[in-house]
Amino acid sequence: MVFVRTSELQSRIVNLEQQQRDAQLSAWMLSLEQVEPVIFGRLDQILEEKLAARLPKTRDVREAPHSCLCPPGKSLTLHPSLPSPCSILPHPC
Repeated sequence: MVFVRTSELQSRIVNLEQQQRDAQLSAWMLSLEQVEPVIFGRLDQILEEKLAARLPKTRDVREAPHSCLCPPGKSLTLHPSLPSPCSILPHPC
């Protein structure tokens, strides 16, 4: 009689442990499904940054005479009352 009870208790313990493992595994799988898009999104962002750092940079050609030393884009003004550096250079830009 004692052997049968011990066997039943061992069987119940094994079943409870299996159920607990299954519950932990299903919870882990659920969280993996939720986390996966975040991980892949971050991975894509890191890859794009690395590629951008390693790929050669292309520069747009601006329409200015070769003798022009002015910076590209808007003219640089240090103070509103001062003329821009482009206006004081000896060549037209």
